[in-house]
Amino acid sequence: MLRVLLTCDVEMWPRSMDLRRDDPQALYERDILGRTPDGDFGIAYQMDVLERHGLRGVFLVEALHADALGQRFLVETVSAVRDRGHDVQLHVHPEWCSGGGRNGLTRCLWELPLHDQATLIERGRQNLRDAGAGDVCAFRAGSYGANFDTLAALRQLGIAFDTSYNPALLGTHCHLFTERPWLQPVEHDGVIELPISCLADGGTRLRHAQLAACSSRELEAALLHAARAGWLTFVIVLHSFELIRRHPHTGRARPDPIMIRRFERLGRFLAAHRELFRTPLLRELDPCAVPVDIKAQVCAPGMLERAWRRAEQFRRRWL
Repeated sequence: MLRVLLTCDVEMWPRSMDLRRDDPQALYERDILGRTPDGDFGIAYQMDVLERHGLRGVFLVEALHADALGQRFLVETVSAVRDRGHDVQLHVHPEWCSGGGRNGLTRCLWELPLHDQATLIERGRQNLRDAGAGDVCAFRAGSYGANFDTLAALRQLGIAFDTSYNPALLGTHCHLFTERPWLQPVEHDGVIELPISCLADGGTRLRHAQLAACSSRELEAALLHAARAGWLTFVIVLHSFELIRRHPHTGRARPDPIMIRRFERLGRFLAAHRELFRTPLLRELDPCAVPVDIKAQVCAPGMLERAWRRAEQFRRRWL
């Protein structure tokens, strides 16, 4: 049975790293709660949809923002997810910390040496513990910005799983360079890598399985392909703010009807095919029992599925 990991990066973003220009409470309400004049469409809504269909999610909570904004928002986020029985795991964006990198701002972990990466990851883990999350077993780098030093840091810290590897973004954000794309779990340096799932976007280009990047038809075709081919995992990505649209200048939010429809359809699809799919929590996976030699090929959705996505994306620009 295919293990579908429904992973959500829970994070908030000011319009600039000069926090004097933004109200932290407003950031939290917009990016975590998904608050709009028409209701909330953030993590609570996402958990509502999952639970309605008997599904569970993995919420990778960005934890370094607590050093800039205080622990209150992190405590509230962790409590909301933990109390409903979903998974809380670790996500860090080094932008929240001062340091080197381009223009004096570190955007990706791979810009930092191993020791500094380990320090930031441990700082994020401690923030999660202080917020009531307990221990974590899984990590994702912000913007998928990991390299092999990141995996070495995770091994040093005793974190069993990483899910930063994104074959569609190799060489840009992700710097986990491999001879062949990793499509299924791989053990490297004592850490189990759970790659972000991808599908072919015509030719050799890959498109990662993010709710905002794929149409419902493409995701469904890829899930069925993976189940029939005997894959172990299929990792889907969304964000806490993925179901809203944010005005580029004012930051105000409104619901995104196409994203909401995609998410709800995904829930119905997974629930309707329980004989093929289950949605485990990462803390339920035994790293010693995860097979790491599964051969896989990406799904190549047909022209109709790709055309449907382009039509949806065109509509989104005008909604």
